[in-house]
Amino acid sequence: MRNKDLNASPLDIIWQLLKYFAVGGSAVLIYVTPLAYIETMTSWNVQLANFLCYVAATLYSFVLSYYFTFNSVASKGSALGKYIALALVGLSINTPFVFVLTTVFGISASLAGLLFSALWPLVSFYMQKTVVFSS
Repeated sequence: MRNKDLNASPLDIIWQLLKYFAVGGSAVLIYVTPLAYIETMTSWNVQLANFLCYVAATLYSFVLSYYFTFNSVASKGSALGKYIALALVGLSINTPFVFVLTTVFGISASLAGLLFSALWPLVSFYMQKTVVFSS
């Protein structure tokens, strides 16, 4: 299914959602696993580690989302620009979210990242489908 087909059948949408969550789930592992390691096994600044892990997961997710999830025909440069803008919105929400949960509530950075990773996809799927990867 090409992403430009916004009138896709329910089965096509379900299949696309399954692929989206598979990519997202693996991106969460790329985000949270090294963050948990860095937090518990090193003396790195947790906020810096959160930022770096988030960026790595975002880049991974773009490539798989473009080719696998949304099978995009949009210009790669245009899609990347829109994806980065969406990622920056996500990062601008993620950073204070993780900061507040870790410093105010004492929650571990990996748990805070996992909580964010459960909430953000609700917004991100819609934006990727209708704006980022549409042609």
